Amino acid sequence: MQELEKYFEFTTFVGTSAGGLAAALLGAGATGVDLEADLKKTSFREFLDGNSYFPYQILTHWGLHPGVALTDWLRSLLRKYTGRLSDVTMAELLPKRVVVYASSRSGPITFDSSGEHDDTEVHAAVRCSLSIPLFFQPPKVDLRYAYDGGWGNNFPVKTFLDQERVSGRKTEPSFIALYIGSTEQRSIKSRGPIVELIESQIDGSDLKLIDEYRSKVVLIETNPIGTIDFDLSNTEKDFLVLAGRLGALKFLRDEKVQTNSAAIGPLENQVGVLRANLVKAREERRRRRALLLIGGIALVAVAIGFESWMSRLDCPPRRLAPVTFQKGNNGQQYRVQADFTRGQEKIDLRACGREHWETQDATNTYSGKKWIYLLDKNGQRISNRLYFENPDDSLNLSDE
Repeated sequence: MQELEKYFEFTTFVGTSAGGLAAALLGAGATGVDLEADLKKTSFREFLDGNSYFPYQILTHWGLHPGVALTDWLRSLLRKYTGRLSDVTMAELLPKRVVVYASSRSGPITFDSSGEHDDTEVHAAVRCSLSIPLFFQPPKVDLRYAYDGGWGNNFPVKTFLDQERVSGRKTEPSFIALYIGSTEQRSIKSRGPIVELIESQIDGSDLKLIDEYRSKVVLIETNPIGTIDFDLSNTEKDFLVLAGRLGALKFLRDEKVQTNSAAIGPLENQVGVLRANLVKAREERRRRRALLLIGGIALVAVAIGFESWMSRLDCPPRRLAPVTFQKGNNGQQYRVQADFTRGQEKIDLRACGREHWETQDATNTYSGKKWIYLLDKNGQRISNRLYFENPDDSLNLSDE
């Protein structure tokens, strides 16, 4: 960020997992220099605040560590950068816009300072996005477990741009994306179904997105340091900082923003030497980590399946209620019908049906569109949230 901040001014920050953490701090007023200082003086191992009862924690809390130490650390940084004594909500970061993504079994969970979940406290949004499976215990959002934002949405460029289009934005926003990870070519030799399943969920489509938006992506090659490396030495932290600076300088050179590229060669050699030394020193640690992930993915699948089983409702028999005609708050006549033909709703596991409202005024802008309230198993509205139904029966939250 230090190199990019010399040439660009950023008003929006988007990220998942560690990227979500950085986005929140930058949105709160931190600079690239601040982030580097925080990285170097923080012992990330202190974030692993669970006890040693491995099977018990996994089976009862779906993760080893509650993440309290991580959350308190983030709260202290947000207090420092915002100057506020109380915890800050996403909306209170404005005019800087911050978007943080977590994952759930039904898709991404969005925390947007000017949109969804804007009333969520920033530290809570980031904590959801940092729920690394098996490591950090997943919080709940809207009755759904929130998992690490990088799980299935590691490089959220497309997710963000798609949401911008849905919101009505006609032109694609100007952006620079930082890809922190490995872009090395992998062998076509199979590494086994479990390993390939993990890789497909973490970075399955990343390289295609990088190719699609190549001129807007800063590549930061962090290999051999991985996602769950919390016990970082000072040398490893220096390596990450230098790798980030190298990626930014190459981007500025390639996009002809910075024509003086004399620093790139020596820096590239320095990063290469550091990387080679780290690979040797960490080879055995990487083997142990791979074994832990392979053994743990089955437990994650069981946890998600158990959540689904526990959250099933005893919904009433599938049926359509009789049609009625009612006046809306705007005084217009609507055709109203309760629909229990779909069973439990994925968008809200408390819901067993939909209350359809259709205008009877053919000249109305919304003629032919179905407005939806979600109903519980007793036919009562779960909330006053209003949705509209898409042709494929999926729902979108209305801003009406």
